Amino acid sequence: MDKTIIERTEQGQRQFDLHQPPPVVAPKEGSHIRTQTGINFDVSDPDTWIFNMTDISTALSNLSRFSGHLSKFYSVAEHSVRVSETLKDWGAPPDVQLLGLIHDATEAYLLDIPRPWKHLVTIGGVDYEDIERDMMVAIVEWHIAESINLRHAWTRRWDLVRRADLFVYEQEEKARRTVDGVGKLAPHEAKEEFAALWITLRSAVRTGGNDAKS
Repeated sequence: MDKTIIERTEQGQRQFDLHQPPPVVAPKEGSHIRTQTGINFDVSDPDTWIFNMTDISTALSNLSRFSGHLSKFYSVAEHSVRVSETLKDWGAPPDVQLLGLIHDATEAYLLDIPRPWKHLVTIGGVDYEDIERDMMVAIVEWHIAESINLRHAWTRRWDLVRRADLFVYEQEEKARRTVDGVGKLAPHEAKEEFAALWITLRSAVRTGGNDAKS
């Protein structure tokens, strides 16, 4: 991971919180989006990769799972909460639950491209999957800048997160075309649950609520 990305993401976490919007910065030349809090975010330029939970929770709560092919709206944010809660049910510590919560956080900036097509997409001549991987690392680094435990353990624990993600997906797949559907939360409710769980788990990780060597 480029040291610049880590420094920028840590700076972003110090500068922005859930309630204080950042100053508007003029975008560099290139493709960018303006996030909910006013950040000009260019997926092809890691120097612009400044993350905050308001942007992530807002975007994920408004994005639909399964490319919208559902009988009832079901957000990526609600899915992410379910993955995190599944890990908790399995006895995983807070740092792994946090990884489960943010496992789809890149979709706040890259959207949810169906997996069969991801390998076909490039951005600025770079494969989408490479950008997605680098951004996920940057987001994890931002989340755990103050937690040496998770910094060393997250790659090993990612396999458990993926198993929980698949477990939840299989449940979703069975229910998504039914009358009741999968989703239970409106976007604003999913955003609130996602943000509240993030605060709880991040606090637990910071205060050492994990096995330091696991």
